[in-house]
Order: sequence, then C-alpha cells, then structure tokens
Amino acid sequence: MDAAVALVEGYLHINGYLTATEYPVVEKLSKTNYRAITDVDILAVRLPGAGRILPQRGKDTTTLLRAFEPDPQLVDDETDNLTDFLICEVKEGVAELNRSARSPETLITAIRRFTMVEPDAAHQVAEDLRHKGRALLPHRNVQVRLMVFGSRMDEHPPNCKVILHRHCIAYMAKIAKLQEPLAGAMHIKNPTLNLLAILAKSGISIEPCAE
Repeated sequence: MDAAVALVEGYLHINGYLTATEYPVVEKLSKTNYRAITDVDILAVRLPGAGRILPQRGKDTTTLLRAFEPDPQLVDDETDNLTDFLICEVKEGVAELNRSARSPETLITAIRRFTMVEPDAAHQVAEDLRHKGRALLPHRNVQVRLMVFGSRMDEHPPNCKVILHRHCIAYMAKIAKLQEPLAGAMHIKNPTLNLLAILAKSGISIEPCAE
C-alpha cells in the first residue's frame, strides 16, 4: 500500500468507515481469458451514526457516546443518517479521476460487490455516479459516492467530491491532539495515524497551509 492510500485509509477509519484497498476489477474476455481493467484504490462503507464509542466504567450502556464527531466535510448531518458507500480514487499529486475508475464496468463491479442492489438497478446507479457523483440506492437507506483524494487540484474533476490530503492530515492531527490520552491507550496499526499520535505525544503540532 502506498503512502497516499494509507493516509486516506487512516482518515476514513477515524471517521467510522470500514475499508478495502486496491480492489481489482477484472474483465472476462472469453471462457479462459481475462484481463485486469483497474484497481479501485479504496472502497469504504460507513453505517449510520458510526464512530469510536467509549464505554465508561460504572456507566449504563445507554450513556455511550462517540469519542468525537466525524469530519463535517466528509460526513454531514444527512450522510450521518445513511449507510454511506465510497468509491475512492487516491492520487499522490493532482486530484483527478482515471478514465477506467469512472467507467461503467468499474462502477458496476464495485456497486455489485459491496452493496445489496439488483443487477438492473446497478446500471442506473452507475450512471448517476458518472453524471452526479452521488446516487441513492432504490428502496434502501444507502448512498454511493464517487470521491477523489490528492495533494492539489488544478481543476475540479467532474462529478465527484474532492478532498485534499492536507485537509485529511489537519483533521487527523486535530483529533490526535484532542484525544492524546485515548491514542495513548490504543495500539494503532495504520502508519499515518500512528505517526500523528507519536507527533502529538512528542508535543509537535502540525499547522497545514490554508485550503
């Protein structure tokens, strides 16, 4: 896994998403012949109201609350009440979509693999994603979004949500600083989150440039 994908995966984890990285999309050409179309950098799903819950010793389970609120740039009030499925392209440089990443074949494969949607409906969901960047699954409390992460944006990619790496880092650094005692009690395996936790423990603050 490259550094940019690890960064975005850590950002999504801290916001309550479960992820699969570098998911291969393979096309069947004949009975015995196949070819790889692309790898989807990150597929992520978040259930309604998800977040790190902190049980409190001696407290009733009805008092359990999220340790912190998700990033509003990623999870607004509407999204917090939905099952949210993300199809993510991650770039180290310019935030842009590869043609293969937004092809109907790629989108339908991702949708059918990770959501409960009928084959016929998947085609319409893929078209909505291609033209709007967001689709609601019929008869379900589920949305699908097409997202791009990168270090900079020369021009806004069409029909998708864009979040820059510096925003991800700023949000994670803020949480690491605010929740330093929590981070100290955890064994963090994501390399980006682990580094930010170490920096916070060391008294080093990160001040990202303005977006």
